Amino acid sequence: MPHALPANQKVIGRYSILRELRRDRHSVSYAAVDPVMNRELVVKAVQIVPAGPPLRAEARRHIEQAFVRQAQAAGRLHHPNILTVFDAGLGHEFGYLVIERVVGRSLQDLLAAGVKFTDLQCAGIGARVADALEYAHGQGVSHGQLGPQHVYIQADASPKVSGFGGWIDAGAEGDDALSRTDQFLPYFQNEVTEETRRRDMRAVASLLCTMIQARPHAVTVSSQSGPASGSAQRPSTIPAFSALLSDALNPKSPTVPKTAGELRDALIAFVWAERAHRPATSTLGVSLSASIPAGAPPEVAQAPAAPSAAGGERPDLVALALERLSESLRSARVRLGKVRPWARQHRLALSMVAALLVAGVVLGNLLVQLRPARTADTPVPVLPAANAKADPVVASPAAPASTGAAASGTVVFRIEPWGEILIDKKPTGVSPPLVQMALPAGTHQIEVKHGNDMPWIVQINVEAALPVTVSHRFE
Repeated sequence: MPHALPANQKVIGRYSILRELRRDRHSVSYAAVDPVMNRELVVKAVQIVPAGPPLRAEARRHIEQAFVRQAQAAGRLHHPNILTVFDAGLGHEFGYLVIERVVGRSLQDLLAAGVKFTDLQCAGIGARVADALEYAHGQGVSHGQLGPQHVYIQADASPKVSGFGGWIDAGAEGDDALSRTDQFLPYFQNEVTEETRRRDMRAVASLLCTMIQARPHAVTVSSQSGPASGSAQRPSTIPAFSALLSDALNPKSPTVPKTAGELRDALIAFVWAERAHRPATSTLGVSLSASIPAGAPPEVAQAPAAPSAAGGERPDLVALALERLSESLRSARVRLGKVRPWARQHRLALSMVAALLVAGVVLGNLLVQLRPARTADTPVPVLPAANAKADPVVASPAAPASTGAAASGTVVFRIEPWGEILIDKKPTGVSPPLVQMALPAGTHQIEVKHGNDMPWIVQINVEAALPVTVSHRFE
């Protein structure tokens, strides 16, 4: 790979390279800019042709097709908690992926730095990760190797899941993301089976066990029966949360979740049951954007604890507000339930009243449309737009200037479909809804603009006693 991509690489595809983020034996990650979208992102170049004797054309074609399928599978995933893949391409001996730039730190780094997560924080992050996996399963894509290195915690405490397809990460994992790639790459498929669903679901539960134990390494999930290694929780773990994880890791449990979606729902139910008197899940107590020096003690990564309320816990005001909102909605449903029987009993009368109202509205609109408008006798020459068909504009004939300073006349606008009205080069409004207005008697210039069409201009003479109609249609 170092020979395929030199250290001073400037451009890959259409993307301008800013700097090198990480270089490993099989991959190089760059900070780059898309010159078209003016967006900073990560370009990860991967050596897809193995070292050694040259491959036959057929074998090389299979590997390149597998790489493209891999990128297409990840590119189908558009979820707020999944790392977005914008583009992919093939070079002479490498393929490259254009990936979203994540502002945050991996869960593995946070755990290694000594960050401690409460049970509610673990459940909140796990629910979002499980929701991301459920969405990916619905799109026909499984993960298969979820671990702390594949979950990035952003500044707002929301997770981003990477690693779909083996090579798809945030550009900071290097060769670790290539585990098992050599085995499944030539036969890469996007099929999701019941076993892959269960494996991803158990991986989320194992991830949560890793978080509450503050272990910096991923827990290996076995496809055999029984809970995963290291699944014993801390003594301070909430019993309901501990029981939930134990069920998720035990395939023989009668209440084991069947999918990541069921695990997500169970975690959300647990959060809502505990949130009224527990710390909020969005508070991590650590600056995610701050860099921790190598060898720093765990205390460096932890911020002072938040002040506690009575009883030793901080109340969640958002949860209380949502609870009150739920009570209001329940009361509204009760009141609506009382009205429903009366509405069913009098549905014929209500239908007749509604029909009369609709008929009245329709009849009123027809009368307005059929009402004749008074116009002047002499049309004024107009300047039609190049791509617009102009209707005749009727203006009043020339008349001497009004002698009264307060004399004014009415101008009626009929512009279709719409137009911006400028009177004497001053913006006045948009017609419709502007249909008429009063102008001082005398000569005025009316200019009508419609998008990129050529403006339509006409001179009118306003008299106090005679309305003037300005009509034009843009095609």
